[in-house]
Amino acid sequence: MNRALLVACLSLFAAPALAGPVDTDGDGIPDIMDCGPEDASIYPLAIEIPYDGIDQDCNGFDLCDVDKDSFEAPECGGTDCDDNDDDVRPNAVDIPEDGIDQDCDGADAEIACDLDADGIFAAHCGGDDCNDLDATVHPGAVEIDADGIDQDCDGVDDCVPVQWAQGGWCSSGPVAPFWLALGALALIRRRRR
Repeated sequence: MNRALLVACLSLFAAPALAGPVDTDGDGIPDIMDCGPEDASIYPLAIEIPYDGIDQDCNGFDLCDVDKDSFEAPECGGTDCDDNDDDVRPNAVDIPEDGIDQDCDGADAEIACDLDADGIFAAHCGGDDCNDLDATVHPGAVEIDADGIDQDCDGVDDCVPVQWAQGGWCSSGPVAPFWLALGALALIRRRRR
C-alpha cells in the first residue's frame, strides 16, 4: 500500500482524537457531556432560568420550585402562589391580617372576631364578649345565678341570697358583700347582748 495513502487514511481517523473532544457550541463542554451541544447557554451547571421550559443546567428538568418548598410555581402547572418564599405555599399556616396569603387560598386570613355568632365581638377584636365560643355568654345575656358561669360578662357569676341562706355557695358576685354585711351585723348584735 502506498505510504502516503496510509498516512492520509490514518489521519482521517486520528484527527479528532488529536484535536480533542468536539465542542460544537463553544461553551467549553464537550458535546458528549453537553445536553445542549448546539446551544452555548445550555451545559452542566449553567445558571437555570426558572419557568422557561428549558433545562439550562442539564439536570433533566426546568426549575419550577425556586424556594425549594416542594410546591411548584403556577408557571409550571403548580400551586405555589409565591415561589420566592418557602413560607408561602399550599397548606401553610396563614397569619391573619398580615397582608400575605401564606396558604395560597386566594386571600389573607382574617381574625375571627365572633366565633359563636352571637353578634358581639371577642375581646381580641375590641369587643366585650368574654367567651366567644359560647353564644349564650356575652354582655346583655341573661345571667343564670350561681351556675359558675358569667353569662353577662360583668366579671362575676351572680348568687341568689336564698341559696346562701340554705347553705349553698357562690364563689363571687354582687351578693357576697350583702352577706358579709349581714354577718357583721350578727356579730355586733351578739356583742350587745
